[in-house]
Amino acid sequence: SRRRHTRYISVTGVQTCALPISDSGLTTAFNFATAITADTTVYAKWNTAGHTVTASVSGGNGTISPSGAVTVNDGADQAFAITPDAGFKIASVLVDGTNNAGAVAAGAYTFSGVTADHTIVASFVQNNFSGSGTVPSGSYTNISVGNGETVTLGANVTVVGCVTVDGGGTLDMGGYVISGPGCFTTTGASTIKIGSPAGITSSGASGNVQVTGTRTYNADADYVYNGTSNQAVGNGLPSEIANLTIDNSGADGSNTVTGNSGQKINGTLTIHDGVYSSHSDYNNVVINNGGTLDLAGAITVSGNWTLDAGGTFTPHNFGVTFDGVGDQALNGSTSFYDLTIAPGTRTIAFEAAKTQTVTNALSVSGAASNLVSLRSSTSGNALSLAVPATTVNYLDVKDSNATAGQITALHSVNSLNNNANWLFNYTLAASSGANGSVTPAGNTTVAYGGSQNYTIVGATGYHVLDVLIDLVSAGAVSSYNFTNVSQDHTISASFAINTYTITPTASTGGSISPNTVQTVNHGANSVTFTIAPATGYDIADMVIDGSTHLGPVTSYQFTSVTSNHTIDASFSQQQFTITPLATTNGSITPNTPQTVL
Repeated sequence: SRRRHTRYISVTGVQTCALPISDSGLTTAFNFATAITADTTVYAKWNTAGHTVTASVSGGNGTISPSGAVTVNDGADQAFAITPDAGFKIASVLVDGTNNAGAVAAGAYTFSGVTADHTIVASFVQNNFSGSGTVPSGSYTNISVGNGETVTLGANVTVVGCVTVDGGGTLDMGGYVISGPGCFTTTGASTIKIGSPAGITSSGASGNVQVTGTRTYNADADYVYNGTSNQAVGNGLPSEIANLTIDNSGADGSNTVTGNSGQKINGTLTIHDGVYSSHSDYNNVVINNGGTLDLAGAITVSGNWTLDAGGTFTPHNFGVTFDGVGDQALNGSTSFYDLTIAPGTRTIAFEAAKTQTVTNALSVSGAASNLVSLRSSTSGNALSLAVPATTVNYLDVKDSNATAGQITALHSVNSLNNNANWLFNYTLAASSGANGSVTPAGNTTVAYGGSQNYTIVGATGYHVLDVLIDLVSAGAVSSYNFTNVSQDHTISASFAINTYTITPTASTGGSISPNTVQTVNHGANSVTFTIAPATGYDIADMVIDGSTHLGPVTSYQFTSVTSNHTIDASFSQQQFTITPLATTNGSITPNTPQTVL
């Protein structure tokens, strides 16, 4: 037989096999160069036509998936996901060289019904937010708020760079959170609005700011708490700030902002809405309609105080001290527990026709040369004070009255005598040195134009040495009367011990020693006086105080002396008797006993 070779097989159509042929069954390739010696069945399989889509990223900072050369069957679809790194956003998606805005917005692109090769290239840029507006959810490199700009968070955001709020800029964070590895910085007189229940914190995952980088809250910034539930200011709030505003819109019982103890506000505390509970030092305080200041401790106010109608001040048992270095004003009608006005040369102006109520004690402490002036804000239109107890010193009062009765103002001045229910008294201060007394002692209150008499007495054995009236000597007087009092006065007395003299004398024929006048303090003993007769003399007598004869004693001492004394010594010449005797038969003349000195 003759062998034949098949040069080629022409396939012009497709015949469906009765039985399916799997790829695993097609294991032997047919060699068309082989001589055909028997009937042969040849099966052919056609692969679907394939296309390549090349996906890449230009410049990094993000990914496209899948990436590289991606084979896509003819007519099939192929989807790509475009994802920026943290802090970046999609800048462009070039599909076959043309930017596709939809892919940029969606972060994805799908090639549909692919019939040719394609390219897709994604590029990324830093995701920065600047200028006024609302920040949407996302990951940002930087968020910048410049002078005059207002930025509001519209969702939680992540920051890998920094959030910066410059002076004059406003950032309203609402209840949203700024997190991520970045930083948070405020500078100058910026405004930060805080809505988180935890306020702002210095570290950790609580509060509006939760970045793990540096958190810097500027002391010159204004801080506004505008939450919708109870809030704490947070430990990130500087201990000394410019202004603090409470604008919490939570329901009653859920609208309290709790401040940090010892917080100092150099500008103004404004309570617009909600309750502020704190123990702080303030410059100006403004409590608007709907706002409440609830004291958690005593406070000081160095500026002005304003309580609007509809505002609430709850002092509990804590006091308010006004201690400004300049003039201060109290506006509105406020009920204080303790109201203290610290020393200083300044005027405290109370709003005219308003009543300030002090439920416990009013204390005003000026100084003799620095009177505190109490004035109405409108001359001739009185303010009113309702006060149960007062300690008012060195106060100049005008255009005011006491609605709850008389107020005693010590060392004070009733300017132009146009104040009702004020009693202006003066203090007379009496003091004495040792060993005597001024009666009445201590401070005595005397009304204007009144009088006060004083008695000055030395203790037993002492006498008045000098009396000083307003530091000027009035002599050793035993009494002094202040009349028509119109100012404070002082009276002081000094005392000295009484002294006594002992005067010694001696007659002819002897001596007394000492022989000069001796001075002895009250109650003391004198020196001992010694009496000695001259030769040929004897002590005749010692006489005390001219009446007490002690006889011929040789010494004497006065004890516990309480008066003047005299001591007199007298002497007598010694006398001898010569008795003449004669026997019988003669005589002696004189023949009687003779006395010889």
